[in-house]
Amino acid sequence: MGYRSEVCLIVQTDEVTPDNAKVWNMLWAEVKNCPECALFMKYINKEDNYDYVTGGLDMNNQCLRLEWSDVKWYETFDNVQSVDAFVNLVSEYINEEGEEGDNKAPISLCYMQSGENDDDVSIRAEGETCHELGYLYSGYEIADGARYEPPENCGATKIDVETLRQESLF
Repeated sequence: MGYRSEVCLIVQTDEVTPDNAKVWNMLWAEVKNCPECALFMKYINKEDNYDYVTGGLDMNNQCLRLEWSDVKWYETFDNVQSVDAFVNLVSEYINEEGEEGDNKAPISLCYMQSGENDDDVSIRAEGETCHELGYLYSGYEIADGARYEPPENCGATKIDVETLRQESLF
């Protein structure tokens, strides 16, 4: 059967504002055009063999939440490497300095993984409000600061890069 994990990824702007929407849209345009994130995008679009993840992308509320339950999560798997590529891209985006020395992106991320053993937990939290998104124990808990709400129709949110470019600073 193999070792199983619970995994949760939350990324969102620190506040829903029109200015943050521009940054959020630019981030997603970059993600969409990143070859290493191609398999990750299949989770967003709920494509075949990638539809076992819950949550999704909420462009209006500038947030993403994905949860994998009882899943084999090995660093050697292509899909896990693609999720890691996305997390690394967001991390670079958060930590890139802007014109005045502040962080470029008012975005926070919380990436939590809990294995079968009580001591097998890991978290990667970055950004100003990252600790409001979730926390770990021998599992994980999504905190009150995470805003993602599943869409009413429970369908996938497809990303249209051209629309993102028109709405962002491109």
